[in-house]
Amino acid sequence: MTILHYAIGDIHGCFEELLQMEQQLQAHARAHQAEARFFCVGDYVDRGVQIRQVLEHLFFSEKAAQYALVAGNHEAMMMDVLVLLFPERFSTLPEYLFNTIRILDLPHRQRFAQELLDYWYSQGGDRTARSLFGSLHWQQWNIPWELVQRLAQLPLLQVVPSSVALTHALVSDEELEQYQQGNFQHDPVLWEHLVSGFLWRRGIPSPLRSYRLHISGHTPLDEPQYLPDRHRLLLDTGCVYGNKLSAFCIETEEFFFVEAHRRYW
Repeated sequence: MTILHYAIGDIHGCFEELLQMEQQLQAHARAHQAEARFFCVGDYVDRGVQIRQVLEHLFFSEKAAQYALVAGNHEAMMMDVLVLLFPERFSTLPEYLFNTIRILDLPHRQRFAQELLDYWYSQGGDRTARSLFGSLHWQQWNIPWELVQRLAQLPLLQVVPSSVALTHALVSDEELEQYQQGNFQHDPVLWEHLVSGFLWRRGIPSPLRSYRLHISGHTPLDEPQYLPDRHRLLLDTGCVYGNKLSAFCIETEEFFFVEAHRRYW
């Protein structure tokens, strides 16, 4: 059967809107006698109010096999805190962390953890702590470790077979090549540079050559921004801020929208 691939913008705990979008995309795929595959560009946690529901749906529901995910900067902020507070729970570090790698062995680890925790809360992480861990006080957290380990395994890049790359933020050709070749593995400076680009960059790099299209989120816009001369599509339309959740069918080049039920942040 034909497969249609759909990219979905930043979710940030907007569970009901995600379900509506999923239904809309499933209906579109059925109309084309195709199966639907969903690619999400990161930022599933923080700022919204149904973060646990979003994550359980993406990882454990009957629809989970249809989803391919990348990490966003908000997952990285959360994981920084968890790795610092509970290092014994992580036999290997998520590939999208660099702050933690630098300071994990310092004698004042807990002080740094508190600073990162405060910053994460200021960026909407308090919503995740309430929804996912049950408390704002980390000593009282009830952490769903199986779910956290799934988040820890998220990659920075997904590639659709039709030569479309998906990352959370904006990356250059050189960074995509370095990541895929694994050139960062023994160079922490290069790795920090790559992580910064994949998770945080907002400035649009030079035109893409290695893929026919690069899809990203991270920067909230009123409407999706398609830049054909640079082979870029920015898909975050700020659902959590009261705008809408956006999606794009890679094969048919159609956009889909679900209006936010309310402003969450």
